[in-house]
Amino acid sequence: MTETCYGKMFPSLDDFVVNRPVKGAVFGYEIVSRGMATQGHQVRVDDGQWRTCEGCPGRRPCFEFSLGKAFMEQALAGR
Repeated sequence: MTETCYGKMFPSLDDFVVNRPVKGAVFGYEIVSRGMATQGHQVRVDDGQWRTCEGCPGRRPCFEFSLGKAFMEQALAGR
């Protein structure tokens, strides 16, 4: 576990970005949009980074913290 990646497995959802990859330490997404409608989306996983995380002794608390941040961002976005 390092200070640079702890709790950052998922990208921040604060800034909704389209037509550009958005990346966390492991997981990311890209939303494709032309005009008013969304044409598609893709979820991405950095398999190499995930394997690195699996070898980290702090993986479980980091994953839980990352999920907590993502859930909180999602909850606040709905307000």
